[in-house]
Amino acid sequence: MRVLLLSDIHSNLEALEASLAGAPPYDLVVNLGDIVGYGASPNEVIERSRSLGKFFVRGNHDKASAGIMDLSDFNPIAGLAAGAEIFRAWGWVAIHSAENRCCRK
Repeated sequence: MRVLLLSDIHSNLEALEASLAGAPPYDLVVNLGDIVGYGASPNEVIERSRSLGKFFVRGNHDKASAGIMDLSDFNPIAGLAAGAEIFRAWGWVAIHSAENRCCRK
């Protein structure tokens, strides 16, 4: 079985698509976390990631965006990004948290 590991996408849809385009053939996708954070497309990256597979590790940015991690553990720049992510992704958290526990406890 060929496993494609994804990690640290940080809401960057263009980078995710470029990575997928350059990836060798795979049978299974495992996402190692930090789907959201920094980038401009959190909802699109979440939906695209969910379409690729169902195996996720919840990263610290995912936890912070879902409101289950204190931002005091982040450096100032990451904390600002994660804080903004809470507001940008809040609709996703409310809709998808019951379906997919990758980003919500």
